[in-house]
Amino acid sequence: MSDSEKLSDLARTYWDHLRSANPTTALLSGDHQYGDRMEDLTRAGEDAAIGKLEGFADEAEALDVGSLTADESVTRSVLIHEARAQAGELRSRYPEIAVSSVMGFHVNLQSAAPQFPIMEPDHAAALLDKYRAIGGMFDDAIKRLRQGIARDRTPPAVAVERTIEQIDGYLASPIESDLFLGVRSPDGFDEAAMSTWREALSDLVRTEIRPAYQRYRDALAHEILERSRPQENSGVVWLPDGSEVYERAIARHTTLPL
Repeated sequence: MSDSEKLSDLARTYWDHLRSANPTTALLSGDHQYGDRMEDLTRAGEDAAIGKLEGFADEAEALDVGSLTADESVTRSVLIHEARAQAGELRSRYPEIAVSSVMGFHVNLQSAAPQFPIMEPDHAAALLDKYRAIGGMFDDAIKRLRQGIARDRTPPAVAVERTIEQIDGYLASPIESDLFLGVRSPDGFDEAAMSTWREALSDLVRTEIRPAYQRYRDALAHEILERSRPQENSGVVWLPDGSEVYERAIARHTTLPL
């Protein structure tokens, strides 16, 4: 196999990895291959992803640039940068400190649900499995915050307080207006099938999703808040590894080693 073919296969495998590692983003883009999954927030999953990304970069670097076309050379360079930068970003262990009422995963999930392209009955069935997996993801998020506390890495108190208030508002809202129930109805369902599916969605919101939000809210209020950083120390520079976190973020988003 030529280096050109190797690069093509490597780029395809890399893209498949990104979609499998970010199933909600993949679903929003119309890729239903991982439509029954939620993101893996565990430390073990993070470590595995770092290894895969570094492996992609290593394989790309091993290719002979002289045997590639100009376009292929650019593809190789971009792949190397993106894989290394994303691996570096994962090393910043954001789940240990990431609590946000604006960009938190609990917010993104709610805004994403009404946009899911549920077009066929199979998509609808997969969405039920995805909703069933949400509780486990919230529990993993709580574990990661506890791991952060153990390493003196905590979120800003102001972000925790606002998130608690936000979740309280969500839990107090009527289930009939829940965004997780605002998903598109699939084509091909008769009235009975549609009613059964909608009822299953409501049951999952009531018995799985809202309790998961409650657990997350309680962990923030009773475990995380008292250990969070005061407002004047909100920047990540106040973390034990704050300077490294900044360096990785700059490299990821600017390509510059500053």
